[in-house]
Amino acid sequence: GWVVTSAGLAAAPGMPAAREALEVVGPSWLEGHTSQPLTWDLASAADLLLGMTSGHVAPLRGLPARRLSPEGD
Repeated sequence: GWVVTSAGLAAAPGMPAAREALEVVGPSWLEGHTSQPLTWDLASAADLLLGMTSGHVAPLRGLPARRLSPEGD
């Protein structure tokens, strides 16, 4: 099965989901969600890292996940 985890490049630990995220997916999908920063351990465990913009993807280059998207390799 799939395990989906969310982490941010500039996320402060323990913050609620962003208003924009709630508008896109609805509050029921993010119930109990709290933010966490992206760590080397999280990136190392990932098969796929997703970024919303090329500005998000650029700092991910060189991390150990096997694929980057969008605009990644």
